[in-house]
Amino acid sequence: MKIFVYAVIGLVAAVVIVGIVLVGSPGNERAQQFDIRRVNDLQQIQSQAVDYWQRTGKLPATLGEYAVDYRPLTDPETNALYEYRVTASTTFEVCATFFTEASDAVTSGYTSRKPSAPISADVTRPAPVPVGGGGDTWNHPAGRFCFARAINPTLYPPTPKPVATGGCLITGCSGQVCAENEVATTCEFQPEYACYKQYSRCERQGDGRCGWAATPELSQCLNSSTKQLPPMD
Repeated sequence: MKIFVYAVIGLVAAVVIVGIVLVGSPGNERAQQFDIRRVNDLQQIQSQAVDYWQRTGKLPATLGEYAVDYRPLTDPETNALYEYRVTASTTFEVCATFFTEASDAVTSGYTSRKPSAPISADVTRPAPVPVGGGGDTWNHPAGRFCFARAINPTLYPPTPKPVATGGCLITGCSGQVCAENEVATTCEFQPEYACYKQYSRCERQGDGRCGWAATPELSQCLNSSTKQLPPMD
């Protein structure tokens, strides 16, 4: 009887061990989720840097410079700010320390070349790749790693927002907002945004606030079911 009990215990233990090996321990799973969050955060930082470039014609010098418009992102485990560094007028790096290696990381062209200060010497750094290009991947090895990016001014031309009338500004990532001050918005494009530019004016309204002037052409454009709207220059 004891032999049977020991056999059952041994079988259960073997199943548990095999399950941990195949699926991963709860600690490993948590660490992997942290790494996924880190990649998502670095992607957002990259988008914010590109947005800042398009609005100002330069890269933010520090994370704090664009934090005026965006909430600074921090590592989900350590709560420390991610490393960000401008390396030239159109190139920058974003860095994080990862627990696991991403899939296909071995073939993604990493280099062990030591970076220059102020980034720690144990950071591995690839050559800059164009944002939005074929090499714009987020594969990474375990440990501290920097993603080097380059902005193509032709693909992402600076587009400073013009001043409208009455002290109002045309602002927002797609130029869809009329306000007194610059505002940061998400960068998706909606067809109706073109209506405001073509058929309205950004100006101070009767209530003293900045807004788009209501015109018959604007109303017709916004209510159009064909969605064949004029292009935004």
